[in-house]
Amino acid sequence: MDSIQLSTLAALAGKWQSEADCGAGSADRRAALRECADTVRMLCEVRFEDCPHAAPHRYCAECPVSPCPIGLGEHAVEKPAKCDGNHGGPRCADPECWNDGPIALILDELRRAVTKFPTWPTDPLHALAVLGEEFGELTKATLQTTYEPHKSSRDDVRTEAIQTAAMALRFVISLERYEYSQGVQHQQEGQPA
Repeated sequence: MDSIQLSTLAALAGKWQSEADCGAGSADRRAALRECADTVRMLCEVRFEDCPHAAPHRYCAECPVSPCPIGLGEHAVEKPAKCDGNHGGPRCADPECWNDGPIALILDELRRAVTKFPTWPTDPLHALAVLGEEFGELTKATLQTTYEPHKSSRDDVRTEAIQTAAMALRFVISLERYEYSQGVQHQQEGQPA
């Protein structure tokens, strides 16, 4: 991730932490906001101690510190690493790296969506419609990949699944802000007897 993405995610984590700390909303929502903020902060962590290996989920085949303070690579065959050390590049040799894992991809999509569409419906049914629209696209991509593979692919399914998950997060984030009120209704004329 570049510094703009990291700063955007860090700002989002700070916003969630502030919301949790202000005491508004239910205890469950405050706990969820704190957990989301902590997860985003972990994904944005760029500080290193003695070497890139000192932080969790990082691995660098060309570490300048030798021997590695936590013993990585001493008795194992080293795989070629592509990770830039702060989860901004392609997946590295460390199986624990979340570089291109689903959570990082979902959070990146969440950031992109919030940047593009900063407002979110206060009416839960409209918010659910946004989530439903994404789920509909995921359903279509999955059906087409299964029954009409010339129209869709696994990559399309993955893209739609990530977008659906990001919208599900947006829905959850606003649970305490929704106004649950009935919409105006009317009688329909010409109903069969």
